[in-house]
Amino acid sequence: MKTSSLKLIATAALSLTLTGFSACVSTPNRAPSADTSNAGLAPQAMNGKELDQPAACPSGQFSKRVGYSICFNNTHKQAIWVSYELTRDHLDHPVTGRTDDFMADQEFNSAQPTDFYGTIYERGHLAPSADMKWSQQAQEESFSMANMTPQTHAMNHGRWKDLEDQVRNWARKFGRVYIVMGPMLDDSLPKVGNSGVSIPKAHFKCVLALGNQTAVTGESGTKSICFIIPQEPTQPLTAYIHTVNEIEEATGLDLFAALDDSIEEKVESTASLDEWMRGLSMKPFLNSSRPQKAPQNSRNRSNALNAEVSSSEPAPQKSAATSAEAFKCAPKTCKQIQSCAEAKFLLNECGLKRLDSNGDGVPCEALCR
Repeated sequence: MKTSSLKLIATAALSLTLTGFSACVSTPNRAPSADTSNAGLAPQAMNGKELDQPAACPSGQFSKRVGYSICFNNTHKQAIWVSYELTRDHLDHPVTGRTDDFMADQEFNSAQPTDFYGTIYERGHLAPSADMKWSQQAQEESFSMANMTPQTHAMNHGRWKDLEDQVRNWARKFGRVYIVMGPMLDDSLPKVGNSGVSIPKAHFKCVLALGNQTAVTGESGTKSICFIIPQEPTQPLTAYIHTVNEIEEATGLDLFAALDDSIEEKVESTASLDEWMRGLSMKPFLNSSRPQKAPQNSRNRSNALNAEVSSSEPAPQKSAATSAEAFKCAPKTCKQIQSCAEAKFLLNECGLKRLDSNGDGVPCEALCR
């Protein structure tokens, strides 16, 4: 299916490798909240192992959460992989909405919610919050910074989002799919934020569907498909298709290790889009448009705080000393702030709580006395 030019993209992406570090941490992630999860949705297992999980966590920092499993890397301050099972029941029986409550992880030494402020990178979900609405706690945990990775607006709101939407279509079609994804990490990557979060050049996602899941799909064989999507994707999703074997070669991971040996090699060596898309629209895979530019300093869904400004509508003129448009979210200290107005903006709009050391709601006392 791939042309020779697409093979060049794949070859470049497959030169990256994953590394794992640190020891296992066993403290609980967070106190459970009131949860009205759907019953009977526990992940299926094969050969005594959960199908979504890779064979091992190279770093030893593994955690099983309500909605997903995670293998964390302390050096890169993000996950090596995140995996979960998504069912038609999960999608058809939501019990909560999106929380947007980004939080530092309480189990792993993750990035902070403010680490990407002042950069072109957004807090991109690995396990999507839209797939976790079947449980209040699963939804809350999806906003852990351990589940976040630096992504450009073009990726987070472009091909990555397109792929997330398509995975939900597959879960509805097949009744149950298994997903594993992660950043393409290596030790040469640049870092961002006070926490030193590595900036991946690309991210991978693999999806597995078992055969004979439902009589209405017309599908009988177990199948898999993977994608490697770069930070600045310019091609439709078809350009980024790979096999499980290719992802395993690039990352050193053993994906879908619970599959029976009699079918594993065949399933992991092929990636036929036709098998996945039979009866579904191919439009998402042919789309090559890019998302609109992220608005500046907007506290929107993706927190694209410092991307280029969309010029579709001019902003009203305001005083530079008092206008929020005059300031940018950045991890500043009180000594670096020029005015009380800027301090209040950073506290109230950007969530920089360290500026309010005594918790009285007044930031930088020397400026805002």
